[in-house]
Amino acid sequence: MRQFYDFLKLLPISEVTLTNPLWARTRPEVLAVLKDKGIPELLQETNSCSHTRGRPEVKPHCGVCLQCVDRRFASESVGLQDHDLAERYGRDIFTDELPEGRDRTVAESYIRFALDIKKKTPDDLFTDFPQLYDCLDMNGPQVDHTAETLVNLLTRHADQTYAVMSRRIREHAEDLTEVSLPATCLVRLVVSGRHLEDMRLRMIQKLTNAICSGLPPFFQRRRPCNEGEVQDAVEGIIAALNEEMYREFPLLPFAGISTKPDFANLPDEGKDWLFIEMKYPAKREYRNRIITEMTSRQFVYTRQGAFVLFVVYDPGRHIVYDDRFKEDCGGMDGVWIEVVR
Repeated sequence: MRQFYDFLKLLPISEVTLTNPLWARTRPEVLAVLKDKGIPELLQETNSCSHTRGRPEVKPHCGVCLQCVDRRFASESVGLQDHDLAERYGRDIFTDELPEGRDRTVAESYIRFALDIKKKTPDDLFTDFPQLYDCLDMNGPQVDHTAETLVNLLTRHADQTYAVMSRRIREHAEDLTEVSLPATCLVRLVVSGRHLEDMRLRMIQKLTNAICSGLPPFFQRRRPCNEGEVQDAVEGIIAALNEEMYREFPLLPFAGISTKPDFANLPDEGKDWLFIEMKYPAKREYRNRIITEMTSRQFVYTRQGAFVLFVVYDPGRHIVYDDRFKEDCGGMDGVWIEVVR
């Protein structure tokens, strides 16, 4: 908006003032304006969903994208749920089942972010979220005031989110006692503490278990001819898990050359980069090459902020000591190594 305002000042038009009166308000505080003005019914005329294509008119919101989750918490926080009916959502995050994957990740991450904010000091916030500095005019006269306003904004958001979740848990106390809610709805996930689990570890464990159990039967009649065949098999395993990962993507330039992981996801709401590399020591003499590739590539990949899973398929048992191999080839944060036979 500041850049747009600077652009307007360059045009030969009359004086224009551009302001954003809502910049320091949380979403519940924005919706409270409708309530204060006596026009809360306008809320049901709006659409916040990021997945509107093909949605039925009676359920215009998917319910599980970040925009839908934020909207549900906001309307509940300010007491406008009668004008933002759960029936208008494809899925009610509080009481409907959330399949493992993007839908559950977004909801859990939303809660985890709010709880994380509540534990941080103002200095922690600016350290952990350097994007906040982009909101500051470091040469402006009100930089300290703006920084304080941003911290208060985040803190209020966290408090409002926490209050909604706590109230929902109390409202469903009887359902929780009778275990009548789906195990993967947000209310039960929060009560069980599942939302605090490290999503990276959960995803890594899921992929590792699937690959380790799926590869040996796939090649039980013959060993793969090359690493490409191993990748083909793993691609099928990933597809069976309904995980959105892409082969030989993305292309990463480094030191004048380019490299790419065997598989990668697309980071989106609540997700980080995850790269998977398959290695196949068909012969004992291939071990040195594989070790060199693993140690060099994990350096390149982690510089992208990615988490990396190396899976070494070793039916010939050319790696003698698995634990020592994983310890020597790993060691970097965000890198996991598994040996499969």
